[in-house]
Amino acid sequence: MWLLCSSLTLLVVSFGSCDTLTTQEGVQCPSLQVAEWKFPRTARQNITGFNLVRRFSLLKETDVRKLRNPRGSVILRLGKASLLRPSDQVFPHGLPDEFTLIFTLALKKSALRDTVYLFQISDQRGYPQLSVDFSAPDGTLTLRARGTDPEAELVSCVFNGEGVEALTDLQWHKLALSVQRDTASLHVDCNSIETKPLEPRGVLQTNGHTLLGVRASDAGPVQMDVQQVMLYCDPTLAIEESCCEILGAR
Repeated sequence: MWLLCSSLTLLVVSFGSCDTLTTQEGVQCPSLQVAEWKFPRTARQNITGFNLVRRFSLLKETDVRKLRNPRGSVILRLGKASLLRPSDQVFPHGLPDEFTLIFTLALKKSALRDTVYLFQISDQRGYPQLSVDFSAPDGTLTLRARGTDPEAELVSCVFNGEGVEALTDLQWHKLALSVQRDTASLHVDCNSIETKPLEPRGVLQTNGHTLLGVRASDAGPVQMDVQQVMLYCDPTLAIEESCCEILGAR
């Protein structure tokens, strides 16, 4: 069910132009400017990665509603438009083997009826190379990736338990997924949930597309609010970024 080739093809055909951000030439992971409160214990000038809110031009997207937020970044209300971008515009020089993916989000009730692809990178034919999906009915968050053999089954690890189930309460949560060479670790609201073994993965190609917030059933946009979507080129930052914007979190 989770292969969306035909639906993604329709999205690619209908998708228009998007803003292109300049990236440091030849650098796989550009430097990032981050807010002071985010990393109180880390040297902020050494942080690299991708601000996916900017890479997807969400602040300029007319179908994304912008809400003022007294506790942090502007709230972006998603769910009207499909968020799909060419991967070579999002990640011009590819991705490193190890990284941290962070969402600060609040899912809406309609998002709990289906499996949600929070983040996915597809190849040229629309087949997923890397995917992070959340299934509220199953109470699971799953990381899937193409292995070293592109023709073999995808490698994966599945997270569940109270930390994952908390994402269904319609409140704000910070989800941080640390992907390392042979393990993946999940953190929710700055609490460590679980570390799972992960088999070797192949190199991600950038000749396909990258998407955010898509339903598995019909490739439609998912209704959710986000404050940030970041991909840091450092797997240790999953436990370094604070959760000051999440009410009640440590």
